[in-house]
This record gives sequence, structure tokens and C-alpha cells, in this order.
Amino acid sequence: MDSAVGAGIAAAMFLPGFVLGHSGGGDVKFAACCGLILGWPGTLPMLLLSAILLGAISLWVMMRRRGASASKGRIPAGPALALSFVLAMALVKLGMR
Repeated sequence: MDSAVGAGIAAAMFLPGFVLGHSGGGDVKFAACCGLILGWPGTLPMLLLSAILLGAISLWVMMRRRGASASKGRIPAGPALALSFVLAMALVKLGMR
């Protein structure tokens, strides 16, 4: 049951971005799979870490692009989500939920 709740929470967090056209469906599915593996207690740190990483990446991209084209294009969430999944999995394995 923890796995299903984790998958639902992770998918629900990425679903609005997909509906609004700001992210792809793969990000939603990947987040759901990560939540399924981690369960709901491990999903929360994963989502927090991925939000921090995506914010940092977005800021870096905006600073690099400068000007009118700064808001154009998408930033893939997959790498940030994968790194945050690995870190959250380490926390779960260490018992630091």
C-alpha cells in the first residue's frame, strides 16, 4: 500500500506540469515509478530534492540564456529526478526517512 501511495503522490506532483504543457508525460511516469519503488515515506524527500535541483538548474539555464529567449524551451526533469531518487533511496536504506 505504501508503494501505491508513493506512486500516486509522485505522479500527482508532476501531473499539473504535464497538463499545462510545461513538462512531458515521461516525467510523470518516471516520478510515479520512483514513488512506487520508494513508497510514500521515501517519496517526500525525493520530491523535495528534485524541486531544489530543478530550481537550481532552471536558474542556471536562465542566467546562461539571458534576454528574450530565457523563458523559451523546456528543462528536462529526468536527470534531477534520477539524482534525487538515488539520494532518497540512500536515505531510505540508511533508515533516515
